[in-house]
Amino acid sequence: MRIVTWVGGAAAVVMLWISLAGPALGTTAAASPTNPLAVAKSLAISAGDVPSGWTSDDQAGQCIAGAGSDPSKPYCGNTPLPSEQAADDHFAKCLGVPVSHISMLTGADEPGEPFSYASSTYTAPGGPKANPDYLPQVGSFVTVEPSRAAQVADLRAFSTTSFPRCFEIEEHGPLEAVIADFAALIHGKLSFGTVHDIAVASRPGVSAVGYAFPMTLSSPKLSGTITYSLVILGAGHIESVIHLQSWSSTPFPPKVAVAVTLRIEGKLGAFGGGS
Repeated sequence: MRIVTWVGGAAAVVMLWISLAGPALGTTAAASPTNPLAVAKSLAISAGDVPSGWTSDDQAGQCIAGAGSDPSKPYCGNTPLPSEQAADDHFAKCLGVPVSHISMLTGADEPGEPFSYASSTYTAPGGPKANPDYLPQVGSFVTVEPSRAAQVADLRAFSTTSFPRCFEIEEHGPLEAVIADFAALIHGKLSFGTVHDIAVASRPGVSAVGYAFPMTLSSPKLSGTITYSLVILGAGHIESVIHLQSWSSTPFPPKVAVAVTLRIEGKLGAFGGGS
């Protein structure tokens, strides 16, 4: 997975963890499978899925190669560099899926990908002196697959015991190189931990699998261990990946994470369970 980084103050911030509150689950937007933008927007994480007080970077947008990507968005329209595309190709081959099916994992446009949409990133509130770079964050990608069969095949591949190995072998190297370049700019050191499975609460009719890995950054301006997590969901012909981030100094409340994951699963199930 290529984690999309940007500079906030003196820090590299990546995506993600999440919270509770918002309106009760109801009907998902009246979206037709023939209107993928409406479908994806209705299923992506939105302000109603996070608590009051969480702030948005207002960077939601569609991400699909050659068909409307907005390169001004940090998570949309990011065409991989040649070396990154080679890593993505290897990652897909290791998983046994077409490279067009991993855009929600790489956070970049992949050749031939189905319609994909990125939510904004939402950041937890902090005190008046809190550094927002250390606060929990969450965002999501939604992919509208052409059929239920495609989604089922993907989730089966993403759920195999080989996923952590594929992730580490094919993606960690390029990712580490990219972020290490940034770490060098702030005179820091970066190290990755092992990718491991995490338990994901699930609703009937929704396939769910989760992974996490730690990354430790040490520098004069920013230091600590960040846990990055992926919650990969599938229902009907829809796939959704929730990207989560929490620093060791500001751990994300587990009960809140479970509540929001179930909320997103509820929206997926309401729309995609029978499609």
